[in-house]
Amino acid sequence: MPKIYLPSLQKIVIKDFSLYPTDRKLTYEFVVGVNLIIGGNGMGKTTFLNLVKFALIGLYKKGVTVKRREVKGKEYRIESREIIPYNYFRNRMDISGAHNDSAYVELFFKVNKTVHIVRRRLIDGAVIKYEIRDSNLSIPEGAELNGDAVSQEQYDNWSKKPDKNKSKIESSLQGIYEQSIKKSGGFASFDMLIFLLNDVLFFNEERKTIMWESDFQNTFTALFLIDPKHVNQLEKYRLDTRYYDSLARHKGEDIRALKKVYDRLKGQPDFDKSLVELMDQKKVLQKDSEASFKNLVSIQDKRKLSNRELDRFYVRRNELYKSIEDLDSSYSNLEGSFYSDLFSEVTPKYWHYLKFIKSHGDCPLCNNALEQEKLEKITSDESSCMMCGTNLHSDTKEPTELKKAKEEVSKLRTSLVNTENRIVEIENILEDYDKDYRKEQGKYNKIKSNLRTVDFSIDKLLNNKDSSTDQEFSALKKRMDELEEEKELNSEKSKTAKSKVENLLSIIDNDRIEGTLRLSDIFNKYASKFLGVPCKLVYDDPEDNKGKRYLPRINGIDRTSPEELSESQRFFIDQAFRMSLLSFFNNSNSFLLSETPDASLDISYERNAAAVYLEFIKDPNELVITSNLNNSDFLVHLIKGTPKSKMGHINLLNIGRTSDVQSKSARLIEASETIEKLFNE
Repeated sequence: MPKIYLPSLQKIVIKDFSLYPTDRKLTYEFVVGVNLIIGGNGMGKTTFLNLVKFALIGLYKKGVTVKRREVKGKEYRIESREIIPYNYFRNRMDISGAHNDSAYVELFFKVNKTVHIVRRRLIDGAVIKYEIRDSNLSIPEGAELNGDAVSQEQYDNWSKKPDKNKSKIESSLQGIYEQSIKKSGGFASFDMLIFLLNDVLFFNEERKTIMWESDFQNTFTALFLIDPKHVNQLEKYRLDTRYYDSLARHKGEDIRALKKVYDRLKGQPDFDKSLVELMDQKKVLQKDSEASFKNLVSIQDKRKLSNRELDRFYVRRNELYKSIEDLDSSYSNLEGSFYSDLFSEVTPKYWHYLKFIKSHGDCPLCNNALEQEKLEKITSDESSCMMCGTNLHSDTKEPTELKKAKEEVSKLRTSLVNTENRIVEIENILEDYDKDYRKEQGKYNKIKSNLRTVDFSIDKLLNNKDSSTDQEFSALKKRMDELEEEKELNSEKSKTAKSKVENLLSIIDNDRIEGTLRLSDIFNKYASKFLGVPCKLVYDDPEDNKGKRYLPRINGIDRTSPEELSESQRFFIDQAFRMSLLSFFNNSNSFLLSETPDASLDISYERNAAAVYLEFIKDPNELVITSNLNNSDFLVHLIKGTPKSKMGHINLLNIGRTSDVQSKSARLIEASETIEKLFNE
């Protein structure tokens, strides 16, 4: 996989935007840490985040999609990006403002080793300035690139016909900017950044969760987590599958049309009745052949489902092995410490003998297997001597910590035994499916052999006929046979392409399975901060017709849908997933935009929510977060937990437009002063 570098925000300049009337040139330098945008309702918090997004990618909310339109019988291919309205910022301006036409946003950001400075006009979305510098500032003034400043609407109209307008696109500042960012970030296309910024880097007030979205996960995996070569091959084989399926269907339709003619000829008086019998026999055999083939496909499908289940249990077994190994280590240390004290008065070898018996079930002296009754007595009553039964320490109680560890190990071992038993059951089921498949395959081959024999008899009979009806029928039969061969050939090609798709998906699945443990560790780092219990990511198929995907396992329970969690839980689990993905594939620090995340929190989770973000900025990353001025302790926990050098803020109460209600609200002003005091401290 090529390395991917995401943007790191440095500075934003918002000029002549009437939504922020008290500062005609609002300038803010982002810190690597927490960047807090606070204010009241309608003061421009959401707009500020959208200005950051707009500066980076324009008004796009989705990358290029391809549509086909038919005009006067001619088919046209149209490529376009999905946008938010072109007048989004214009509608947020004061119509009486004197500087609306000159309003712009300018963003300084770093991608890999290059600093980019892009300026976009708010009134029409045009890129009006673009400058690049290297990270060491060896070009102190920067290198300003020349190009045509065109409105985003004009640029989008050109992009709908990229071949025709290639030179216009390439000579525009927007086109130059997109190509430069693509190169700096290592993206296959600028649309990758559009996808990331809208679906991963920005958690907005729509509260769209990506954790449970299989379409998102498939797209993200294809773009960032697997070899691009596999992605291209996968798309090619899928197209081939659909193409050959379509051809096979068309051949089938042609065969049905000719069959109608055949039925009409069959009613002619000079038509040979023995030929009719052979054709009827062929029809029955073809029907039997199709039924047998469906049975083969059905057995294969069932086998695939069992294979998927087997894969899940293999993964579960590996997880249990790892958990038992980790617990065994700590348990052995606790046990060793406890029993070394407990058996201090007996022979030094006693503890080692007991440990040997518990591990192997054999006598430590002669190495023969102990009788089950004897073994159970020794292992169940460790307070009595294993030889004479005398109480060693009747008043000594096993430490709670050791008892808890023992119970957990026992529980895990029971789960491991159940898992391994289920693996054996599924492997037996797979063997039965293989037997059924071989049996059905033999039946299918026999039917095909009989079908060829009937075909040979029909051909032989037709070649001995010379009547006009039979000649016509012979030609018809020949064409039907040709179509049948073409249909079967295309069906085989479709099956081959489908098989290649399945093989590639298996390779991709293995890549995702291998990365799951690492991704899961990162996810737990964030998610457990919020929930206070162990969290994992599992790669599984919950069999809901959406395919295999990453799912959260919270305190040992898989959550296959967002409805299984409370509102605040699913929002922060989703943000933990976003942070995990960024940490997993990104090769530099980046940012996350989060809009009023505290809106859904109750008091008990405010500290935990702050802890999630504090963990995220350790990497280091930039968090740009908005919050309403209120009595929530979330901001208090966030500000107090962040080093002063890693904290920056904008108070929109001081620079944004306020309503009459807000300007007269003593509580709002008091909340603002409280937050400012925290910053100053």
